[in-house]
Amino acid sequence: MQRERVSVLIIGGGSVGLAAAAFLAGRGVRPVVVEQRAGLSGHPRATSIGPRAWEALLSTGRTEEFLAVAERRSESRPPIKARTIAEYDPGTAAPQADVSREFLDAIEDFTPVADLGGCGQHRIDPVLLRTVLDGGGEVRWHTRMVALRQADDHVAVTVEDTAGGRGSVIQADYVVAADGADSATRELVGISRSGQGVVGGHHINVLFRADLSELIAGRGFFSPAFVTHPEAGGMLIALDEGDRWCYHIMLPPDGDAALEDYTHERCREVIRTGLGVPEQELEILSTAPWRPTAWLADRFRERRVFLAGDAARTLPPVGVFGLTTGICDAYNLAWKLAAVLGGAAGAGLLDSYEAERRPRSAFLLDQVLRRVRNPRLHWGGTPAQRTAAGIMEHAIAHLCDLYDSAAIVEPRTEPLSFVDARANLDGSPGTRVPHLWLERGGRRLSTVDLAAGVFTLLAGRDGEPWADAARTAGKELGVPVVALTLGSDPWTRVAEGRWEDAAGITARGALLVRPDGQVAWRSPGAGQDHAVRMGQVLRHVLDR
Repeated sequence: MQRERVSVLIIGGGSVGLAAAAFLAGRGVRPVVVEQRAGLSGHPRATSIGPRAWEALLSTGRTEEFLAVAERRSESRPPIKARTIAEYDPGTAAPQADVSREFLDAIEDFTPVADLGGCGQHRIDPVLLRTVLDGGGEVRWHTRMVALRQADDHVAVTVEDTAGGRGSVIQADYVVAADGADSATRELVGISRSGQGVVGGHHINVLFRADLSELIAGRGFFSPAFVTHPEAGGMLIALDEGDRWCYHIMLPPDGDAALEDYTHERCREVIRTGLGVPEQELEILSTAPWRPTAWLADRFRERRVFLAGDAARTLPPVGVFGLTTGICDAYNLAWKLAAVLGGAAGAGLLDSYEAERRPRSAFLLDQVLRRVRNPRLHWGGTPAQRTAAGIMEHAIAHLCDLYDSAAIVEPRTEPLSFVDARANLDGSPGTRVPHLWLERGGRRLSTVDLAAGVFTLLAGRDGEPWADAARTAGKELGVPVVALTLGSDPWTRVAEGRWEDAAGITARGALLVRPDGQVAWRSPGAGQDHAVRMGQVLRHVLDR
């Protein structure tokens, strides 16, 4: 049987697997992705992602390509709700909350990507695939994992060509399991999972093609549209400006129909009923049955195998957390794998992946379930009501990661505020770097952009000693470090004192930000012996 050696093997070529491969390729690692499908899935299960995922994706350098496929929250309109689409009358219908606009208002002060919203996997995945291939990575379609065995210095994975049945063995330094909720990899390495399990009824996600221009003309239609017809309850989602749509059929919990009864013809009838146009011409492209579940893997790592995305946890589809969280898994893990493989970090750095991402996943799972139990508070209500129900505000749930691991120096111990995102994003170690607009080289950038993809020291206007020390320590350790003094750097314009206020430092203080945008260390002021201290900090973070 043919054998080969690779640095990182990614099992699963969906959005999370491709994101992991793209982030690795951007750091000089040439990953191999195996996927049993014949190619990219044209059937999006997720149609939107949150701001932390957008920040991660834009760090790949494919900014223009991602911006070209992203919807803008500022252009949103409230969703509609009617018995059928044909019966919807904007003049008499009860007004619906403009959730997308409210989300924009909640987060716009804390992230540079607040306006980016809906974007189906069918739009994201092609950009990720190009990023992987252009970076020297490889994606092998028609290939499935059939066996896995771990050794001290590698993982031997047996794969099989689903078309011809030919087998081979890939020996990988590390494996990323991004093979979904029913992950075979997770089962093979013996990682169990816990949680509530099923939290809702059966749904069928139907991808179809139809010209609905005449139907929606003059109705002020905006996706999504909630249909309440008793025989066609569900949700209609526009996938693009063309003729492709998704209809989420919600099966009655007490109905007699089984999933297998929903043939293409049956789905066609349901959609026509929901549209209110019995003779509507439409083509069913594919169907995807699903149920919302809540699971959390008991471990995110078994020796050299790491779980990511739905293989690590499943989240009910409330609040745009699902795919977002998977992409953030990949973002967190990729720089660590690259650092260890490149000799910049010790193997202990990889322990921080589970230490950071599993608590974050448990937190999000709790938040999602609270929203499932209190949908009125997720879509409305007051901050006081949400706090009483244990529901954090949108900006906090999405942007206020709080990591506590060996890859953070003196992490924040104060609990997160439920309502004040600014108090959480205050420059404390373990939090995401504060967002502040500035001008650099004639371009408008955020501090989040400055600190994406590489260790970055952001000092106050009189913090040049820290900047010099960071550059020196980086050179000595062979670790690229960008160091800037915000307020005095001639290429960077920022209002005096604004960065210091946002970061919780004086003019002589500094933050060290990791490649994934999390604050690794903070010195509020000048400190002592800058060069020695910066060397200690980098060694601590990198397990050197």
